Amino acid sequence: MPFSLGTRSCIGKGLALVEILLTLSNIIWRFDLEPAEGMEYCQEYTLQDHVTGAKKGPFLKFRPVHRAQGKEDHIWNGVDNGRSMMAAGYV
Repeated sequence: MPFSLGTRSCIGKGLALVEILLTLSNIIWRFDLEPAEGMEYCQEYTLQDHVTGAKKGPFLKFRPVHRAQGKEDHIWNGVDNGRSMMAAGYV
């Protein structure tokens, strides 16, 4: 169990989960995901309790999304924005 449970659980668990959420949101916002060429498409994947990916995980192709620059894009500019958003109470 990566973060443990109870009173001796990881003190950084909340921060780690928020950073994972921000990272995945950023990837989904910036890329269209599709199955890699030559890979068999599976409608559903079996969920497993793993923190890291398995070697036989879903192989994906990342295609950049081209959007017009707008107000929404400021959220993802800069490395420190995740922490700034948390400090401002957005997350």
